[in-house]
Amino acid sequence: MAEPLSSSLEQGRSRILALLQRQRIVHPDRLVSHLSYVCSLKIAGESIAVLDLRELVPGAMTPRGVNRILFLASTGKVVREIDYATERPLECRGEKLVVWGALAVDNTEPSGNVLSFDRKGRLVQVEQVDAQKGLWPPRSKD
Repeated sequence: MAEPLSSSLEQGRSRILALLQRQRIVHPDRLVSHLSYVCSLKIAGESIAVLDLRELVPGAMTPRGVNRILFLASTGKVVREIDYATERPLECRGEKLVVWGALAVDNTEPSGNVLSFDRKGRLVQVEQVDAQKGLWPPRSKD
């Protein structure tokens, strides 16, 4: 009998969590409340996986979390981390990551909802695209 999809997905999540723990990305005193694969950036024929990680700080009087967008090379090594408050990673389009909200990367302006990266996962550009007019300009027909 085939393995249920939910079991396979949970095993994948467990493997990703173990990978992050080995690299000391996940703090040992925090509780992982959310870990998900979002998408993969496609840059110069290479793929960089984008993960969404939310950790809770135990013992805080009010719920307090640490939220990060993680970028993993094909080797599994985390090559970039971006902290966020309420923004969330949504989808990849080539070398661009769309986020919900205006994200100030490394607390540096400008903030925006479309982040562009180079082949090593370094941020190249942040721009704000008007969501009312569509997150993406029309694609060229060529």
